[in-house]
Amino acid sequence: MSRSAPILSIGFLLIALGAGACVFGASEEQDDVASQAKGKANVLRVEPKNAEIVCGSDTAEVQLYLDDLEQRASVLDPNETRGIAGFQVILRYDPAILRLGPEPRIELNGSLDSFDVDADGVTRSFFAVDDVDDYLGRALIGAVSVGGELGSPSKQEEGPDPVANGAPILLMTVHFQTIGHGSSAITITEHDEELPLNLDRSGIIDPGGEMYEPLTLQNSALLVKGGACPEAPPITPRPTPGPTATYPVEPTATPIVWNTVVAPPAPDAGRLDCPEGWVAFSDEQERYSICFPGDFGASASSLALNAAAPRSAGQTDNLISLAISWDPSPGTIYYPPNDENCKEYQGSGHLSATFVTVALGGGDIGACLSEGRLEDGMPIASIQSAIPLAKDGSPSEGYVRFDINFTSSTDLVEKQRQAEDILRTLIVNKR
Repeated sequence: MSRSAPILSIGFLLIALGAGACVFGASEEQDDVASQAKGKANVLRVEPKNAEIVCGSDTAEVQLYLDDLEQRASVLDPNETRGIAGFQVILRYDPAILRLGPEPRIELNGSLDSFDVDADGVTRSFFAVDDVDDYLGRALIGAVSVGGELGSPSKQEEGPDPVANGAPILLMTVHFQTIGHGSSAITITEHDEELPLNLDRSGIIDPGGEMYEPLTLQNSALLVKGGACPEAPPITPRPTPGPTATYPVEPTATPIVWNTVVAPPAPDAGRLDCPEGWVAFSDEQERYSICFPGDFGASASSLALNAAAPRSAGQTDNLISLAISWDPSPGTIYYPPNDENCKEYQGSGHLSATFVTVALGGGDIGACLSEGRLEDGMPIASIQSAIPLAKDGSPSEGYVRFDINFTSSTDLVEKQRQAEDILRTLIVNKR
């Protein structure tokens, strides 16, 4: 808003208007209602003080009138309200002919504060509010008021009423600047979808916060001719519209296919460095290879390998499982692992983690050793880390991640040794 009320903002009026239905349109009492103020229709009228004006000679005054207002309960009943407590009007004009900015002159009729409908010596105090957009040729103008006890409709002071006044009431005067020749319609817009909710409609309310509806609107026009038009005042800059945003459409996910692995004996795969009886696995992209005991079960996808030691019927301990995968990131660990960040890592069921160095086929590497217990109390541990695939150690080629888990109710240290024997065969083919 270019101005705000000293005590209340136009939000007071807008909350009263709400988002409910505000019925606008012609009334059966529209004809000749302005002069008679019969109390049966709610009529707002906009009218230029002079229908024709010479360009550049002076401002063009356009006035907003309340011609009639639906008759409400008796002014003698203190539990009822009548008159107006606020109004809001969306005024449209041709910005090529008329402008209001950059410092709009919109004057509230000062006599509104002196209307004392029930003759009790107390009146309402009105405050003007406005929001001007010369770019669109639109002005949101209005007024709010205080009078009586806020929040208590039974104690709200009466407001101005053309019926009680016996004649139409001037509400506001808008002073336009003339910047071009031609005829500009001056209209009150019932509803403008471009405005935010509650700012998007014209309306008037009574001191109890009730809408006057339906609302009859009477528009006009102003002709600017002759004279020398001054240079148009600047318009508030607006952002230049950019291209319509194109949102990325996620491709339909292709399910990852897992297949049972029948790994060849390590020597047949060219891995002469692996223990006797072990098998060897190389991923499809030849990013890494690893050996593991021949009785392990394994499955693999294009991205990962899962392998695990066999279980006897009812066996729940002496288990080893491993997961090797390629990923664009180092995953859930804090990379690269060290004494400090391993303390922050908590795997599933793990209570603590420490930094360790493990030997791989390509050399030693730092990792996090996590230890904890499963829900049944079984101790569990894992060794986890990631290795950059790029020769320069950058993340450009992604990472080969490993996570090997082991558990034992009798000798966890022995299971850790067996797990590290498997890790020792992991070779990452740097690129």
